[in-house]
Amino acid sequence: MTSTEKVDLRGAAATLLMTLYMRRQDARSRRPILGDPWAEPVWEHIEHDVHGLWQLTGDVSAIVCRAATLDGWTREFLADEPTGQVLHLGCGLDSRPLRVGVPSTCRWVDVDQPEVMAVRRRLYDLPGNSEQISGAVTDDDGWSAVDPTLPTLLVAEGLFMYVPAEAVHATVDRVVSGTPAATLAFDAVAPWTVRA
Repeated sequence: MTSTEKVDLRGAAATLLMTLYMRRQDARSRRPILGDPWAEPVWEHIEHDVHGLWQLTGDVSAIVCRAATLDGWTREFLADEPTGQVLHLGCGLDSRPLRVGVPSTCRWVDVDQPEVMAVRRRLYDLPGNSEQISGAVTDDDGWSAVDPTLPTLLVAEGLFMYVPAEAVHATVDRVVSGTPAATLAFDAVAPWTVRA
């Protein structure tokens, strides 16, 4: 990472700055929960408008606990299925493939919107077995990279609440019916949370 990136993301894509900010706040704390070592250097390479982000500091524990839980489930899958694949939907600027220690025998597929993936590719030095796919998580682009013969973990953190219910069901159905063994790791929230 040698330059500063100007990030101008709208709508749901903009939430990646909030979660990155909170992972950074956690990493800076005296007793971090997640302790993401990539949050600070990535944050420092982004030109961003921090107006209002300070208001989110009360959510830091919830967000990093969520990430730590999903990391734990991902590590369990990788231990059980080291030659499987992980489909990381709506990956944003998350450093999960670096944090969990993806074995070289595993296929890792990150999927997010093109403008997000363009920034991600420039800011992270990801493992060679990590494929970066640009496209909406409900499009065929991400699914074309999935090997239908491998056990698959689908990770969707902070994503499904922004996707229409029918698209969530279609995504789950696709991974369950399209792979020999599917494990799902995601979070869910009450409808009022999205509005808030």
